[in-house]
Amino acid sequence: MKQRRAFTLVELLVVIAIIGVLVGLLLPAIQSARESARQSRCKSNLKQLGLAALNYEAVRKRLPGHHYPYELRRLINSGITITYGDSVGCFLWLLPFAEEQQLYDRVFNEFTKNNASGRGGIFAIPIGVFLCPSEQFRRLAPLGYATINYRANRGDVYTANHAKCRGVFSPGSTWTGSPPTAETKIASTSLKEITDGLANTLMFSEAIIADSSRLSALPSGVGRFGSSISASTAPASCWALVVGNDYLAIPSDVRYPPGGCWWSSGDSDTAFYANASPNTPRCVNDYNWGAMVMPASSYHQGGVFATMCDASVRFVSDGVDAGDPTQQQYNNQGAPNYANAWTYSGASIRGVWGAMSTIKQGETARME
Repeated sequence: MKQRRAFTLVELLVVIAIIGVLVGLLLPAIQSARESARQSRCKSNLKQLGLAALNYEAVRKRLPGHHYPYELRRLINSGITITYGDSVGCFLWLLPFAEEQQLYDRVFNEFTKNNASGRGGIFAIPIGVFLCPSEQFRRLAPLGYATINYRANRGDVYTANHAKCRGVFSPGSTWTGSPPTAETKIASTSLKEITDGLANTLMFSEAIIADSSRLSALPSGVGRFGSSISASTAPASCWALVVGNDYLAIPSDVRYPPGGCWWSSGDSDTAFYANASPNTPRCVNDYNWGAMVMPASSYHQGGVFATMCDASVRFVSDGVDAGDPTQQQYNNQGAPNYANAWTYSGASIRGVWGAMSTIKQGETARME
């Protein structure tokens, strides 16, 4: 009688152990490869947005406005009522230049029909070029908005979103009263105004989308600094709100998390400020408007991607020189902790990172 060959229990356990070791060795490599692919897509999105902005400027001779958009302001001045029409950010105007003409037409039509509550419908459609694949929050914002990862550069000194800033994306038109009664002047930035150099000036970066159900947790959360936050607030003041991996206090209204509305010009939705280095804590007054510290951020290890004004994209380390985070911003008279810190017009006090965010301060700093 022939003896049948088979695995012994010991041999089977050895094979299983070997397979387990191989899986353990391969899994990190697979995860690393997947994250590398996600980062490549994220970088590609930022490149596409940079090219879209340059193409927009080539046609309109100005970059798209951020708040008080000229396109809607003209309609409002002609007597058409457009709810939320003054709070549209730059990303809407980039859609036709980013292969999203049909979506742009539908959204613009909703605004001009005064149907733009921004909730549900066309405004709930996720837009691929606005989302980084590394993002972990993949749902709609609480009010039914589609979300956004990418942010417009508003400079190194906080300025209310309806006011001109030191960064690239200022309001699209001047404000002439409520309701406005006269044709408004175009106020957004042209490339010829960026005298610090296109390759040396930030255009876009990225930021983590906040999950309203976990606003207290880093890195996606946001702290509530309280009414004392202003344009002069030192970024490190926000960091004092963090204990361990949690914020001590969060905004009282959680319906408007950072990144929670792609078409809005709200600073927490679609802007970043270079007064704080990437991936440092962020905080707001107690809402999604008003003074805030809103740095660039990402889930990439060690830094963020940023688009320059020549549409090149580079990776910026969390350790980039951003000046002394405990230093308060001062005004043109050199007074710290002063209410009108936004009047400051000198060279950035926020190191290389801050210098790269301004458009015409005569700075020669660059990221190598």
